[in-house]
Amino acid sequence: MPTFKFLTCLGLLGLTSHAWALDNQTLVEQRGERLGAFLSQEPDTRQGTLEVSQSGRASQAYLTQSASQGDRTRVEQGGVGNFTNVTQAAGGAREVLIDQREASQSHAYVYQGHGQRNTVDIVQRGLLDEALVRQGGDDQRLRIEQQGERNGLNLFQDGRDSAARLRQVGDDHVQDVLSLGARNEVELLQGGGANRAVVEQRGDDNRATIRQSTRQQDAELVQIGQRNSAAVQQNSRADRPQSVSVRQRGDDNAVQASVTGNGNRLELQQQGQRNSAGVLIGGNDSHLILAAQGNDNEISAVWVGDNVELGVEQVGDGHLLQAGLTSDARVSASQQGAGQYASISQASPGNGLDLRQSGQGNQATIRQ
Repeated sequence: MPTFKFLTCLGLLGLTSHAWALDNQTLVEQRGERLGAFLSQEPDTRQGTLEVSQSGRASQAYLTQSASQGDRTRVEQGGVGNFTNVTQAAGGAREVLIDQREASQSHAYVYQGHGQRNTVDIVQRGLLDEALVRQGGDDQRLRIEQQGERNGLNLFQDGRDSAARLRQVGDDHVQDVLSLGARNEVELLQGGGANRAVVEQRGDDNRATIRQSTRQQDAELVQIGQRNSAAVQQNSRADRPQSVSVRQRGDDNAVQASVTGNGNRLELQQQGQRNSAGVLIGGNDSHLILAAQGNDNEISAVWVGDNVELGVEQVGDGHLLQAGLTSDARVSASQQGAGQYASISQASPGNGLDLRQSGQGNQATIRQ
């Protein structure tokens, strides 16, 4: 039985338009400027397909699929100032593909209502592009790739067992990610200069990885829940500004931070029981603040050059602190509680140390 579709194609300047509508399948091709395509499918369809191809400037594509299974939506736009909006209401096993490779100042907005096994794939190459995705449900998959300069990415996921792969290449990019639920994974890569990434995960058993390269990077990561893990890596080649901030609240969480390059500045905070933090800094100006509250937390920090500074505060029982420093150093550490252990090694030059332990059964080993 044929499925009814609402289909509108319009163009205001230089329009060449073709549209085909088969059972559950619609294809629109447009060439020109200020084009518009508005496609929708009725609820309760299965394996419906909507496709739009636009070549020109300032074009718009709105595609809507409601409460269905196995739908597929694909949009391809080339030019400047294009806009895509895809809405898929509650359903499952749906796919969204947006290709804005030959475009600048383009916008891609995707909303997927609560469902399972949905996927989103967005590719943007140009300047001042923007991608905004909202996914609700379990077992979702997302991949976004942006190349160019001053691009923006915003992601919100609400569900479980979902994975997001985010990649930006170029300068002055921004990524903002909020993930709610359990067993979700975010993998974020930025290659270029002056990029900024903000990731927040709320729930248990989540994982987050942030990798940034070249210069003037800024990474901020927040995890709230149990058994979460975080990894941050920055490789800087030039220019001083550089920053990593990680906050974890809950039990059995872990963070690993690796920073190579110039400005360096790390701030790590953990609140809960049996948390661990590992830090490796491979040069230059350095600076580190570590704060842990709870019991049985572990901190390990290793430096390979240069100006180094370390500030550590551990409050609770059974904490472990290990630090290996070199170059100009300067250490300040405080452990408050019982059964603490601190091991600090400085292999010249500069040195300096201020270690305070309060409580019972504490131990310290210092080598300078």
